[in-house]
Amino acid sequence: GDEDARRLEAIDQWCAEQMTEADLDFLRTFRPTIELPLAAGRTLLAYHGSPRSYGEVIAATTPDDLVRQMLAGRRALVLAGGHWHFQLLRRFEDALLVNPGSVGLAYDLLPDGAVRVPPRAEYAILATEGDTLSLDFKRVPYDRDATVRLMFERGMPHAAWWSEAWRR
Repeated sequence: GDEDARRLEAIDQWCAEQMTEADLDFLRTFRPTIELPLAAGRTLLAYHGSPRSYGEVIAATTPDDLVRQMLAGRRALVLAGGHWHFQLLRRFEDALLVNPGSVGLAYDLLPDGAVRVPPRAEYAILATEGDTLSLDFKRVPYDRDATVRLMFERGMPHAAWWSEAWRR
């Protein structure tokens, strides 16, 4: 609700205040989409939410017609995005839709619909050799207790509320 949105805004603001000018300069180099060549004339298109919008979500259940709109006419063999923090491999027409997950804030969806932050970093490795493409999803554990402790030690606002997702 509104209270959760207010808390998230305060946490986001605090996170932004932790960044140095060098951090901000680095972030300013980011582009909305990046296209990279793969073997055999194929390409990888990387984006955050979708090629059309930073904040959109392409999920396993997003209808094909909506995915087509979100791609905004962009085509590639591999379409790699994030924003949703859930690892995903989905076939879409003749392409692979990939979400590698999140290194710092992966999500698990619990049976009751609640979201849990598991103590793991998630990512994917895409490799090509000749005409062969391979995709390897990784999950690496990290110290959940240290992460939660640092939220409090560094003075993150609403640390007790935010850290509940790590304790589920």
